[in-house]
Amino acid sequence: MRSSAILVGFVFASLASAAVVSDNEAVDYQVDDSHNCHGSGLCSSLNVNDCNAAQRAIVPSNIYSTNGGRNSNGVCNGHCAIFVQGGSGCSYSGTDLNNAYSELRSAGCRKCGSVQFDNGCEITVNYVSSC
Repeated sequence: MRSSAILVGFVFASLASAAVVSDNEAVDYQVDDSHNCHGSGLCSSLNVNDCNAAQRAIVPSNIYSTNGGRNSNGVCNGHCAIFVQGGSGCSYSGTDLNNAYSELRSAGCRKCGSVQFDNGCEITVNYVSSC
């Protein structure tokens, strides 16, 4: 009986791991110390094409920061926003936003996620109700 329980536990753990690898669209998890695939509860309904279009709207030479108004901290398309968040003084170039977006995709985040920095700032990809 004990070996059956261990086998069942192993199979369950293997299936759970496979779910993360094969489909993390609705899974909220930490990739490493500075990357995660966390997002709003509506992230699973997000169309990744909106995120790809938002990324194409990033102007590499622009500075996106938490010091300005709503439209100065990032870009948005459809229901996907790529933006800077954190305390006052968080400021990153468009190139930084592009790099963060690419890093999240390379880390396995299919839709939402954040790159955290040592200064407490983040570059985040997340569902928004409107742009």
